[in-house]
Amino acid sequence: MREQFLDYLTDKPFSIVFWDISPPFDLIQDAFKDTIIKRVSSLQEVENIMKMEKVKNLVIAISDEEKWHSLKSILDRLLPEQRRELFIILIKPNVKTFDPLETFIYSVNLLVNIEDLKFFPELYKKSLEYWETLYKHYKKIYSQILESF
Repeated sequence: MREQFLDYLTDKPFSIVFWDISPPFDLIQDAFKDTIIKRVSSLQEVENIMKMEKVKNLVIAISDEEKWHSLKSILDRLLPEQRRELFIILIKPNVKTFDPLETFIYSVNLLVNIEDLKFFPELYKKSLEYWETLYKHYKKIYSQILESF
């Protein structure tokens, strides 16, 4: 526990995980091997880490709609540059996995029903590929613009 600060001395991106459902996070943990997984227990922690660190993934696993609205208000305050770099995954009951309309309504990159967690690695991979393809040209041009300054 003492070496927790070492997580912050790396260039590796973070995956923030707010897990507040009964299925264990272990079911999907392997999908985030290329990042530092940071489990948080409060929405305030989510906001604090996002202010300080490069976050690649934000995994929100909840069943309480109120918590979603609180977290959504945090996400709505992100700068557009931050939001474009963030892959948001929402896991909850009573949603349709991979449904484009619900995914859009929730403003997330991947929407997964709790019952479909067994398919998570494939869902994550497919969704991440789509997201990377979508932003590939934007990121290329944006980095060229930054280099020219």
